Amino acid sequence: MKIIKDVIYKYIRINENEQKLIDSPELQRLRRIRQLPFSYLVYPGANHTRFEHSLGVMHVAGKIAEKLNLDVQKFRIAGLLHDIGHGPFSHLSEMFLSSIGEEGKHEKIVWKVLKGELGKILNSIGYSKKEIYNLIIGKGKFSEIISGGIDADRIDYLQRDAYYTGSASGRINAEYIINLMEKFRGKIVIPEKGLLTAEEILLARYMMRNNVYLHHTTLITSSMLLHSLYKEYENGNLKIDEFVRMDDYSAFNFLRNNEIFKRIIERRLFKRAFLVRYDEINKSKIKELYNYKKLREVEKEIAEKANVNKEEIIIDIRQLPEKSKINVLVKWRGKVRNIEEISKFMKVLNEAEKDRWYLGIYTPKEKVKMVSKVAKKILGRWCSW
Repeated sequence: MKIIKDVIYKYIRINENEQKLIDSPELQRLRRIRQLPFSYLVYPGANHTRFEHSLGVMHVAGKIAEKLNLDVQKFRIAGLLHDIGHGPFSHLSEMFLSSIGEEGKHEKIVWKVLKGELGKILNSIGYSKKEIYNLIIGKGKFSEIISGGIDADRIDYLQRDAYYTGSASGRINAEYIINLMEKFRGKIVIPEKGLLTAEEILLARYMMRNNVYLHHTTLITSSMLLHSLYKEYENGNLKIDEFVRMDDYSAFNFLRNNEIFKRIIERRLFKRAFLVRYDEINKSKIKELYNYKKLREVEKEIAEKANVNKEEIIIDIRQLPEKSKINVLVKWRGKVRNIEEISKFMKVLNEAEKDRWYLGIYTPKEKVKMVSKVAKKILGRWCSW
């Protein structure tokens, strides 16, 4: 048994089987992938990695499994391996890969990794890659411990991200919510008395999303990074099989000559030229814009009419403010109910998401004025004004 010192849980104990997995190249690669890719441009302390997060998820998953009298080792392993499908820049790589086709789907990448040396290690310690895979993607029995509404992943990242960004938004009573969890009719549920605590955690998620994860500087930087990747992919320079094996270091090196990426590392970020809010958009047409090719066409049209280089126009569009679809089950009056069915607070959160939605047009600072006029005319096709 070894002990790892951790900033959130103080000590995380690992056994010999877990050490074998931790020492694998697949897990060690996560040391070189930031948990929050470009949040350090806003919060200088946000340099923590997917590796330490994975250790934290392993720890929390084990605590939940122990509370529910389940196979603790199996759930700890699933928690440890839950992020092995991440490419460089964490979720940004997932957004990039999923937008260019099936070959980049997260589930496929996870399965491909598990079929390699990790699968052999799992077999040697008594677990099949299929059962661990199902837990990771949310299909195995009690997989909500790893991939659910209030799961080990969320319990760890809210605390860890809050710590490293200095934000009070993600501070939650993790130990209390774990002790509340129970099995009921084949599901993991929160008892009725825990409704307020569950709402507090979901509020923390909402606040962290808007204060940290979707901070406007982080968003425009993320969009610039995605455009850098799209350009290299379209020019035939970026191969998917190579990209998914990269870490942040190798990806930085690969993109070092990309002009937009140079702006990111030198913090010469694009500025907002135009903004459309949710109450201004035509709801019947908005989904047209959730298409990679369509966005590129609109960017090109704005660039041509504003007489700027097409690489100097970036559209950033937030996820549609639909129902949150949080899968948190509550034992309510002797029945299993989704928290959204019984919590008026969740309805308020869903409605509040609409105030946070926008479509933004970004360009270099000196081009803002001319781009703003053109963007307003072109985006009028999708707006209600």
